[in-house]
Amino acid sequence: MKPESVYNNLKAIDVRPKAEKKGRADYLSWAHAWDMLKSNYPQAQRIIYESEHTGLNYFTDGRTAYVKVGIVVNDLEHIDMLCVMDHRNKSIPIEKLCSFEVNRQSNGPLLRPLRCTALDFLYGQVRIY
Repeated sequence: MKPESVYNNLKAIDVRPKAEKKGRADYLSWAHAWDMLKSNYPQAQRIIYESEHTGLNYFTDGRTAYVKVGIVVNDLEHIDMLCVMDHRNKSIPIEKLCSFEVNRQSNGPLLRPLRCTALDFLYGQVRIY
């Protein structure tokens, strides 16, 4: 299947039944987005990259950290990198970083490649978190 066919197939899915209300906006959880992708493309993969220098699942500039996550659908990979942030969307200093934030942020970038490519069908329906 061509990459544009993947895009068009997923774009046609109505995600509104799985949407949840958060404030004034409708959102789709990353778990629902991943389920919809895997239901349509069981071979889809998520890759969480590790630093070749540390072996850890995050990267650092010495002050803060970021994660790198890829989504592969039909041999086409889309990669995203996001800083590890707290609940106020502020970067967490490296000395205060814990595995919980890194793990939580590893799921967040999953959505950006999905939104930007394979699951861009969410545009105009709901947001994903």
